[in-house]
Amino acid sequence: MIAEESATERMAVTVQGQLVPLPQWLVEGVSERIILKGVALVETFHGITNFHVVNKNIVARTKGSSGDNYLTKVSIWDKEKDERPVLLTCNCPHGVFSTGICYHKVALILKVLMLPSMPSSRPLPKYEDDFDID
Repeated sequence: MIAEESATERMAVTVQGQLVPLPQWLVEGVSERIILKGVALVETFHGITNFHVVNKNIVARTKGSSGDNYLTKVSIWDKEKDERPVLLTCNCPHGVFSTGICYHKVALILKVLMLPSMPSSRPLPKYEDDFDID
């Protein structure tokens, strides 16, 4: 007898030629428009710069649609368990004045999802939220 398995179909996007399955928490919490803007940001050459991992956070400079640079942070999370990161911050206007997920956060999440495994944290004793990562 063959047992039927109900395979959960996951939404995925193609980023830089790589098929990236999206976590359920991201699909449920973000509009398709924001996901596509995040994909477009990763696709641009200068969209995400100076990617660092410090104190259990993945930190990057992201470029906004108006050309401004924003500091975007996402805590290291368990990709295998499809857990949402504890920390998701961005100092863009949407990130500061809203509890939602802006496309800068989506771009950084996509960049991390493209990695073969979650990066490990490097402690930085005097880490400040506004430190210069340029």
